Amino acid sequence: MLKEISFVIPNMCKTTLLINVDTEKEKVRIDKELKKLLIEQEKYNKKLSNPQFIDKAPKEEVCKVMQKLKDIKSKIIAIEENK
Repeated sequence: MLKEISFVIPNMCKTTLLINVDTEKEKVRIDKELKKLLIEQEKYNKKLSNPQFIDKAPKEEVCKVMQKLKDIKSKIIAIEENK
């Protein structure tokens, strides 16, 4: 499948590239990425549901894990919306 990508080079020109995308390989790559993200999401959910982690970890570490989980959820949503 050919995919068209356009971009502008400031103060110069606008150009368009046509690239050949192997849709099956891309689907496999995206599915693999989604599985990886789901595993990471589960890992961080477990960590945040552990009262000992919440009680004993420095506040910065808990916030860092919460941010990672938020980022992962955003990526999962983006992948699922574009499937």
